[in-house]
Amino acid sequence: MLREGHHPGPDPSKALQRPKTPVNLPRAVPLGSMEEWTSAPWPDDFWELRDRTLVETLYGCGLRRAELILLKVGDWDRAQGLLRVTGKRSKTRLLPLTSELSRLLAHYTDVSKNFRALAPESPLFFTPKGTALYPKLVVDLVKSALIAFPGLAQRSPHVLRHSFATHMLDNGADLNAVKTLLGHANLAATQIYTHQSVEKLKEVHRKTHPKG
Repeated sequence: MLREGHHPGPDPSKALQRPKTPVNLPRAVPLGSMEEWTSAPWPDDFWELRDRTLVETLYGCGLRRAELILLKVGDWDRAQGLLRVTGKRSKTRLLPLTSELSRLLAHYTDVSKNFRALAPESPLFFTPKGTALYPKLVVDLVKSALIAFPGLAQRSPHVLRHSFATHMLDNGADLNAVKTLLGHANLAATQIYTHQSVEKLKEVHRKTHPKG
């Protein structure tokens, strides 16, 4: 009415508060299914090995897609089992790697020497042309890998990041520690993952409590 000139003003809707839009997170990959997938033998084909390592790095470190693309060979500290990640606003953080992921990265990196010259500034994950991966390619590779989990409504790098956070919290990780690992600027961004953990507890309660 204000726009059409049928109301003298002031705007009576100024005091109204918009309802918050609910955050719908993708469902996490079931932990047991993820453990089974990562325990499968490593592929012999190098490009399949690259894809396997890429997916396990996204999941094992809870990385954003852009963070994975920016990884350089020199960002991986083989001796210490650490990965230096450049996140939003160019902030860097050091992430610990599991022994399994460290072994996979070592194998992948050693084999990759047959396909490109290895230097600290070389992209850790690369195309057949030796260039860094691009966003759509990462999405396509992850989608292809997550076909192994038919129950997923979404298949994207974010699903692996969400799975990392959810599995950590479900297994008792401190919320502040998960915040640091994810590279969140504030705790509120991390707390959205606790909802899924609470839902899991409610489901267990319903199934096991005598009055459930």
